[in-house]
Amino acid sequence: MKRWTLLFVLAGTLLPTGAWIVFESKLQALSSKQESRHGDGAFRLMGAYYDLGRYATTLLLNNKGPDPLHVQMRLFAPDGSQWEADAVEVPGSSFLSLDLKAHLARAPDRFHRGSIELSYEGHFLELGAQLRHFDVRGDGAFSEQLSRPEGFASSRLLAR
Repeated sequence: MKRWTLLFVLAGTLLPTGAWIVFESKLQALSSKQESRHGDGAFRLMGAYYDLGRYATTLLLNNKGPDPLHVQMRLFAPDGSQWEADAVEVPGSSFLSLDLKAHLARAPDRFHRGSIELSYEGHFLELGAQLRHFDVRGDGAFSEQLSRPEGFASSRLLAR
């Protein structure tokens, strides 16, 4: 921290005024790009796998913003077909723990295993989500942090 402070102090004394204006305008352009990327919009999170027959699965939703979030849920069966599940409301600055099997009770059988997509309107990274899987046979447990869909090329479940 002290090195950077000293560097900026030295740079300020050595750079001519014109160079500071260029430097400042580049910083402003960079910060405006950052603001537009983090502004309001529609965002998606993906979960790669769930299996309601083998695992007792809990979906944890964490709203880090002050306002309630309306979260839409879309399921993808292993064959790639889609189904819209009931949306949930997550109060501001709180979390919600959802038993996925109970929440998806109305889903057709082919959607009891697959992947899940959550979508919401809000701020960038305002919603955090995690799937927690507990093996019903007592063989173990694991969890998956839902992530942004960059790099997910297919709606079809590839691992069977």
